[in-house]
Amino acid sequence: MDKKSKLSGLTAALILLALGLFLAIWPNAAVTIVVRAAAVAIMVYGALRLISGLGNKERSLSQNVQLGVAGGIILGGFILFWLPGVIKNLIPQALALVILALGIISLLSVLNSKDNGDQRWKAKLVLPVISILGGLFILMNSDFIVNTGIRIVGIFLAYQGCSQLFLDATKK
Repeated sequence: MDKKSKLSGLTAALILLALGLFLAIWPNAAVTIVVRAAAVAIMVYGALRLISGLGNKERSLSQNVQLGVAGGIILGGFILFWLPGVIKNLIPQALALVILALGIISLLSVLNSKDNGDQRWKAKLVLPVISILGGLFILMNSDFIVNTGIRIVGIFLAYQGCSQLFLDATKK
């Protein structure tokens, strides 16, 4: 293995290790950075749309609406930039509502099977109740769920970086 590829592998492993440690130790900061970077990208996109729309001297109603949409995109980017926690907690809360709804649908199905004479309805009741309780837990603890998930990703990235360093160090 030549020096250049060995240095490149070492650099990649160190980046993975550093990124993994950052995610595992500071999950809130990591999410905030990602959401704010996305917010900046959204604001730039909105600004470009606004600038291109303002270039037209004769604007139709649809072009004026597009200018309003561009302004809304920029405003949305500002909101995301200043309130990154909104997005961070919105994703697990939305998934929790889906889990909760599916659990309720399953519960209604089990109760319907009870009315139809199914003798095993009590055993079938366990899974919908677990889904409902899990959905409620995620809904009430979305910040914990997000941080734990990010930490797990960070741990695996750090592990990958360490294992790559070990493999590179032991190559002949």
